[in-house]
Amino acid sequence: MLSPFLICLTLITGTLVQENQPPKREAAPAGTVVITGRVVFEDTGEPATRHRVQLIASEALLNARNGLRIPTAITNERGEFTLQRVIAGEYYVVAGPVDQRGGSQLESVLTRSSDSDADVKRLDQFKKSNLRITVDGPHNVEVNLRVPNPHFGSISGMVFDAAHQPAARATVHVMSKGDDFLGLSVRTDDQGRYKVRGLPKGEYIVSASPPAKETGDGEKRNLQGSPGATYFPSTFLLRNSPAVAVSPDVDTANVDVTLISKVLRSLAGTVRMRGDNRLITNATLRLSVKQLTDPSSDTSRAAGVENPMSNYLSSTDKNGRWSFSNVPDGSYRLFVQPKPSEPIALRFVTMEQDLTVNGAALRIC
Repeated sequence: MLSPFLICLTLITGTLVQENQPPKREAAPAGTVVITGRVVFEDTGEPATRHRVQLIASEALLNARNGLRIPTAITNERGEFTLQRVIAGEYYVVAGPVDQRGGSQLESVLTRSSDSDADVKRLDQFKKSNLRITVDGPHNVEVNLRVPNPHFGSISGMVFDAAHQPAARATVHVMSKGDDFLGLSVRTDDQGRYKVRGLPKGEYIVSASPPAKETGDGEKRNLQGSPGATYFPSTFLLRNSPAVAVSPDVDTANVDVTLISKVLRSLAGTVRMRGDNRLITNATLRLSVKQLTDPSSDTSRAAGVENPMSNYLSSTDKNGRWSFSNVPDGSYRLFVQPKPSEPIALRFVTMEQDLTVNGAALRIC
């Protein structure tokens, strides 16, 4: 079947070191508000990073319907979050660690069980445990939360370039060696420093990638994967990278990475509708590794067991443009998903395209 999308892709050779600017905030549509806030631990006042913040409409409690929209955001390294396009109404604010396992309290209060008395008790406890707010429509809302401290640890250090100069805006990847935590990525500051908070006790693999190339308008819309990364302390070989141990309430410091020079590519292009050539905005693109061809890396294998952090993510801007940075040579699969606000006929369509990345310029339409 012919895809409804027309993708134009250009492979740009060379590596990229321009500094990214903070992303621009889009204006909220009429009739909605923006909710901002900060989450801190109740015992220390320190930022609660990687906490999921959700809004649950009061009317949905024990009466959830199919298609219920739950505004959701993840706190950053300062514990800050932003919820966009929230409509007027009464909500309960629920916050908890992204990486903490266990049953969801939401499931128990959104749907009724066969035990009505137990439902009432759970609902009463939910209302006592979570903040209730009212969104009136015209005014934005600020919400500050104090949550229990799960006593996570952290990893910190610096990233240096090949000349051993601090690498500003480099991406640091942290991946667990266990099953309890998938991993995350952060960027270094202007002095090449980083700190990854919110890590459960365990052992982690640390790697870093060069700074991402910024888009033409200075708006960062991509998250680079780990295939082009250098492992701690300075190796392409994962097996030569010692695991970093994390303990509760302890910062494991001086985990420094020195980047090794490597040929990496940038991919950029646009997404249009096939037929009317309409630009598609806010579409999500994911580049998944099939096979890397770099003989210096022990990740050069078929992606039999895919590492989620190996994926490159991007979204199209107002001109339908997208980009990926720091992509090593190899074969990939590109997935394109339109924004949720597209007509129902397109909303659940996912386009797949196989790509080969090498030293030659490439364009696909």
